[in-house]
Amino acid sequence: MQYVYPAVFYKDKELKNTWTAIIPDFEGCATFGLSLYNAMEMAEDALSGLLVSLEDENEPIKEPTPLEEVSAEPDEFSDKVVATLIKVDTDEFRNNPKNVSKIDDDTIMPNTLVKELCRVAGIDFNEILANDKERELAVV
Repeated sequence: MQYVYPAVFYKDKELKNTWTAIIPDFEGCATFGLSLYNAMEMAEDALSGLLVSLEDENEPIKEPTPLEEVSAEPDEFSDKVVATLIKVDTDEFRNNPKNVSKIDDDTIMPNTLVKELCRVAGIDFNEILANDKERELAVV
């Protein structure tokens, strides 16, 4: 299924090139990136993962707020704000195994978010994948 929702991107005043992305129609749907482009990719992944979960649980999915009704004002932490629409395709997201990582039995995360968290923490994402594959092979 394809969706289009507004997203608001805030450029951090203190952390050079860091952008926070908020999907205002879904409380708590937020992410960040080290450039506006990266934050947009992360927002698409975060929204895709959320919508996939809602679809899988047969939960209602609210209609998007029109972009002109979305508040996009700088706050004390940001010096620039961009509001735009982002498009996601949950079928494409769901069917691409590279898009999600299973964290535990109840949690999946978009791989772009996992990669960014690993990068910030100084952890090698590829090593995690290799160890995960070894565990899978050991279980089989």
